[in-house]
Amino acid sequence: MTGITVRDAAAADTEAISRIAIATGQDEEWGGSDPAYVSHLLAHGRLVVAEYRGAVAGFGDSTPRMTFSSLHAHALPLYARYGLDAWWPLLYLAGDVTALRAPAGWAVALASLA
Repeated sequence: MTGITVRDAAAADTEAISRIAIATGQDEEWGGSDPAYVSHLLAHGRLVVAEYRGAVAGFGDSTPRMTFSSLHAHALPLYARYGLDAWWPLLYLAGDVTALRAPAGWAVALASLA
């Protein structure tokens, strides 16, 4: 595909990044739809956008990264295609925690901030 340019993202791109994130199912906290997270990336990392025909069409972080979770079915093949390895499975567990007994010798106690 020709006509695509990649450039560093700017604060003015936040709304377009959010629309793209929501459209691709990434509408959780600490994702592209979260303006605070995007602002953090702009201030402390590197965020790039891809433009097609003058409009922001995609976004990403171009530095080497590690990720260990994704609920999207196509994530693992995509990560592997770009050189990331799956080191271990991440299991999402749900259920009634009161049904579990604490192991012998374990206890729970409130802690102060100090």
